[in-house]
Amino acid sequence: SSPVSVSGQARGGWFFEASFPIQVYDSNDRLLGSGSAKFVPKNANDTWMTNDFVDFQGGVQFSQPATDSGYILFKNDNPSGDPAKDESFKLSVKFGQNIDTSSWQTYRNDKYGFEFQYPKGFVITSHSGEDEIVIAEGEDGHWMYDIKIENNSDNSTLEKIAEERTDGKMVSNIVLGGYPAKRHSIKNYGDYGNAWVISVVGRSIFTVYGDDSSISNKSHFEALLSTFKFTN
Repeated sequence: SSPVSVSGQARGGWFFEASFPIQVYDSNDRLLGSGSAKFVPKNANDTWMTNDFVDFQGGVQFSQPATDSGYILFKNDNPSGDPAKDESFKLSVKFGQNIDTSSWQTYRNDKYGFEFQYPKGFVITSHSGEDEIVIAEGEDGHWMYDIKIENNSDNSTLEKIAEERTDGKMVSNIVLGGYPAKRHSIKNYGDYGNAWVISVVGRSIFTVYGDDSSISNKSHFEALLSTFKFTN
């Protein structure tokens, strides 16, 4: 289940600036999320700049998979860009139980060119000129998802937006509808749930707020994120 934590040993040559990339894929080779493995020193004198094996730890937050199995891809950090120096290792994994979205409803937004599915029985309680969509458990129920679209007027990068909205706190790399995205869990949440995902598509900033405070809520939020499609 997401996030996945990994630990082990790799030769120091796999590291650059004390880390190397790791990615999660489903069995259709669809990228679900990216993260990094970081060198873990055993003592004050330990270093990753060696040809010996050294310890690492890392993790990846990933989107809801469409398949029951997949793999974690470990790659050496190759700053030279020379493909001949690329190395990788695949670790096969079984994913937790997927949420069945076959009976879910579909929302389409022609103005911004995207669509997604949401649970049967849930209703859209607010629809502000196609710029914000709020989905609740019922007409009088608590809201569960809030999708906001903003104009990226100053052409900010995804990295800059995520850093500004988290004060530099930890975010993870995932994919939303085929586009790079950032995910952040909010410790002290209020009006906007306790997790958000941000992606920059064209001139727009998409933010999806949701609830991952329980295993069930988190699974449904991951399932909703996995159904996003950008149609423009």
